[in-house]
Amino acid sequence: MIEEVDLTTEYSEGEQASESNGTQERNRQERGKNASGLQSGTAVPLRYRAFPLAVAGSDYRLIVESKCSDTCLATLHVRIVGEAKDRPALQIDTAWDERGQLIPILGVGRLGPIELRPGTSSAVKLKLKTICRYALEVSAHAH
Repeated sequence: MIEEVDLTTEYSEGEQASESNGTQERNRQERGKNASGLQSGTAVPLRYRAFPLAVAGSDYRLIVESKCSDTCLATLHVRIVGEAKDRPALQIDTAWDERGQLIPILGVGRLGPIELRPGTSSAVKLKLKTICRYALEVSAHAH
């Protein structure tokens, strides 16, 4: 006796399972992405200026502008230029944006998230824990 098997049913069930696995994988990847589509931790191309607000003080001003074509949330990494093992790490006491809202300090030299918009400069003020004049460098990574 020959048994009939409906291959279309088996094929479509397998296809649906495959599609749902693919959808789950895409959803998992999307969760790690920023609103701009950047993967969390990805370097954000950035233009910046960093300068002290007083000759010998602990207050600094950062002007940052994203070179990305989309708005994104980013974590800023601020370091002392030429930072070596014998120099102390940059200790940020407080940080706030141009509207006066506090920006969370995430660790040594790390703060954010802040929203970076293309073609728009964002100002960040820093108060360091030490009073010293440093040359600072800034990098940004998608949050």
